[in-house]
Amino acid sequence: MHRTVLQQIAKNQMNLEIYLTEHCNLNCRGCNRFSNLAKKKEYDYDTLIKDLEYINKNNFNVDHFTLTGGEPLLHSKIAEIIEYILLNFEKTFVVIQTNLKKFFKMPDKFYDVIKNNRVQIFYTAYENVEHKKVQEYCDNNGIYAQNTNPLEHVNTDAKDVFWLEPITEPKIITPALQSNKYSNMCKCSCIALKDSIIYKCGKTANIEILNNKFNSNYKLDNSDYISLYDVKSVKDYINFIIKSGSFCNYCFNSKHYTIPFETNKIIKEDYIQ
Repeated sequence: MHRTVLQQIAKNQMNLEIYLTEHCNLNCRGCNRFSNLAKKKEYDYDTLIKDLEYINKNNFNVDHFTLTGGEPLLHSKIAEIIEYILLNFEKTFVVIQTNLKKFFKMPDKFYDVIKNNRVQIFYTAYENVEHKKVQEYCDNNGIYAQNTNPLEHVNTDAKDVFWLEPITEPKIITPALQSNKYSNMCKCSCIALKDSIIYKCGKTANIEILNNKFNSNYKLDNSDYISLYDVKSVKDYINFIIKSGSFCNYCFNSKHYTIPFETNKIIKEDYIQ
């Protein structure tokens, strides 16, 4: 189990990745959120505000929200979303997980709201994005920014490689073995909120994108997701994330590896082993 999930359990917290968009403007080959396969779609703003109001009203002890996607800067109201969180969650951080391609093309309000010590920018440095200029901008404006390219996986410049996480057909395993494997093998930290549903990971949140593209038939059941409105307490949330889901079977025997970074190329074997 990923250390960030363990931290939530230890601290009795709810920390969510909010999937603001399904689509992306970088289209990385083998995207493990299937964003390069997705059509344009964003989290409905009014629905998201209602979801955030519910979380706030129930005091779910949120340390941080991560705004991600897809590419979160493509959401038409990202500035308003950040502003709402900062105003209504007094001790909660906002992490923006972005590829930076649109960073210097945002409306003025975006730059106003991110100049806050509770906003952090986590970015990838793929392609010819001016990430050094963004880092300089953030440094000059007191915004914490961090390059999150997976340098630990490779012996070369991380902008030239991409980390693939394909899935397999499920294996038949006992519940005990499933639980043991989940505890020891799952590296996922991304408990996801998308369209009022909490998912165990980003793949489950976006699996219909993959099914629609390749006519595959990966299925979820209620061990993989829960309605936000069925979560009445942090304990309910912890009880959900601490257990493996049926979709975990697709990942137990998959092999993760790096490939040369490329865009606008779709190869089925990058997603399904």
